[in-house]
Amino acid sequence: MWWLWPRRFSAGIRSPSPLWARCGPPRRTGRWCWRRKAVEYCLLHGLGQSPADWAAVEAGLPGQKILCPDLAAWWAGRPVTYESLLEGLEAQCAGREEAMVLCGCSLGAILALDYAWRHPRQVSALVLIAPRVRMPRGLLRLQNGVFRLLPARAFAGQGMGKDQVLSLTRSMLALDLTPTLDAVCQPTLVLCGEKDRVNQSAAREIARRLPHGRYEQAAGAGHAVNKDRPGAVVRALQTVAMMKPPV
Repeated sequence: MWWLWPRRFSAGIRSPSPLWARCGPPRRTGRWCWRRKAVEYCLLHGLGQSPADWAAVEAGLPGQKILCPDLAAWWAGRPVTYESLLEGLEAQCAGREEAMVLCGCSLGAILALDYAWRHPRQVSALVLIAPRVRMPRGLLRLQNGVFRLLPARAFAGQGMGKDQVLSLTRSMLALDLTPTLDAVCQPTLVLCGEKDRVNQSAAREIARRLPHGRYEQAAGAGHAVNKDRPGAVVRALQTVAMMKPPV
C-alpha cells in the first residue's frame, strides 16, 4: 500500500556513534572508514505483502545467500508499531559479521533506510523501492478516519487486521527520516515504478539528498516493483553489490 511511507521519529533519534567516526567525510570527499566484507541480500517486504512476494527476485539471484524475513512475525506478542518492526530487524541482524545488501519495498524501504544509518557496518549497500522520509500527516489522518469506517473484512489479504493497520499508521505519524539522510554512507539505488506517480517525486528527492544515492525508474511497474518488475530489482541489487566504497 503506497500510503504507508518511510519515516523516523525526528525527536529521540538515537545516534549509535558520531557520523564522521562511522562513515568519514560526506559527499565532497566520498571517504568511508570501513571496508566491505562478504555480502548477503536481505529483502524486506511492504505492508500487505509477504516474503513470497520476493520469490521472483530470489529466483533471479541463484546461489546467493538471501534473508527474507516475515515482518509480521516481529509483532508476535508485541505492540503493532513501527518501533516494534525496527527492533525486530535489529534483533534479526544482531551479531552479524558480514555486511548485507539491504533492500526494502515501501514500508520495508523505510526500515532499510532507518537501519542503515544506525548500523552502517552491517549494511554494504541499499536498494530502496518507493521510499519516503516524511509521513504525509494530513493524508494519513484522513486515511485513518476512513479506515475506522470500513468493515474488518475490507482488510482481508493485507497480512494484518483493521486494528493492527490503525495502530501501525498511528505509530508512524511523527516519523521523519530527513535528518538521517546525510548519515547514510552506503551506495544507494532508489527505485520507483513508472506508474507509481505518487512516490516518484519523493523518491527522486531522497536519491538527490543521499551522499551516494542514485535514482532509477522501473518501466511499466507500479508501486510493488518487486512483483511487477522483479528483473529490475535483481539488476539493482547486482549493481549495488558490485559497488566499492569510494576512497
